[in-house]
Amino acid sequence: MIPSLSKRTLLSAGAAALVMGAVPGARIAQAQTPRNALVIAGTIDDLVALDPHHSFEVTGSDLLKNVYDQLFLLDPTKDTAELQPGLAESFTVSEDGRTFTFQIRQGVRFHSGNALTAADVVYSLRRPLLINRTPAWD
Repeated sequence: MIPSLSKRTLLSAGAAALVMGAVPGARIAQAQTPRNALVIAGTIDDLVALDPHHSFEVTGSDLLKNVYDQLFLLDPTKDTAELQPGLAESFTVSEDGRTFTFQIRQGVRFHSGNALTAADVVYSLRRPLLINRTPAWD
């Protein structure tokens, strides 16, 4: 709630907005889209969080794919679940299936300028389990 407005003022403003919507010919301000602009709109009501380890819905996933790099990618043009290199160029799995070794692409930096380290990758892989949120199920 806006602290400088009373409940009465807010209710009055809401009632006025409803009345204006019901009055034929009432003018409502609208923005004009420039002719050289492409406007793409969509519903984002499923957005829960922008934390990459908490977001698991479609909108958040789409947005986060444009903000964060992933270890591996899936090629959307192929009908296969074959992993494509992302931050990791390759990986190996130990014989017992319990140890994964990733070959991380050299020269990767965060927006801060800090280099990506093995500790950063370990942190990112462990964090969903530590916070025990949506993607942590077994």
